[in-house]
Amino acid sequence: MELVELKVREFMDELASSSPAPGGGSVAAVEAAYGASLLAMVCNLTLGRKKYADYQELAAETEKKAQNLKEILLLLVDEDTAAYNLVSAAYKLPKETDEEKVYRKTRIQAGLKESCQPPLKVMNLSMQCLDLLKATWGYLNQSCMSDLYVAVASLKTGLNGAYANVLINLSGIEDQRYVTETKEKIGKEAEEYNSLADSLMEELFARLG
Repeated sequence: MELVELKVREFMDELASSSPAPGGGSVAAVEAAYGASLLAMVCNLTLGRKKYADYQELAAETEKKAQNLKEILLLLVDEDTAAYNLVSAAYKLPKETDEEKVYRKTRIQAGLKESCQPPLKVMNLSMQCLDLLKATWGYLNQSCMSDLYVAVASLKTGLNGAYANVLINLSGIEDQRYVTETKEKIGKEAEEYNSLADSLMEELFARLG
């Protein structure tokens, strides 16, 4: 059964077991999906409200985009675990002969690059959702400030959790050009969007009082 089909308690029990997967990568995808879901909720709580009559089209478009981001992020919960399992299987390959060692190393390196893909996607989707929040700033239901705060906090956690998972996979990759280019790109993105998330959370928290 896919992880996203499990009940919350079942997922938590699986997460808390001795199995290394699902792990932090899958949780990062879940966290980002929480953020997208909360943004969609706030949009739905804006639709049909006379007070926000001028922003109905914006709320509807944002709700649709947030729902789509949520669905993709949920797919990545299982995709991250599947990628980890590929690397784990590669490490278990035989290494008695020179040919076996070369094949094993090739599979491990390919698996590590593949394992970078789900968290890279989670980072990208988290950033897209933060951009949506920024674009709708002040136009959605103002009674939902605490919900938007949690949305931003979840997206920030998803972003940084995915970032950490990319870095741990990069540490085992021998292709230095790939490693350097990836680190440079995501490092800049993480810095930019952490700054955005912090500024949004600061303003939202100030409004809560």
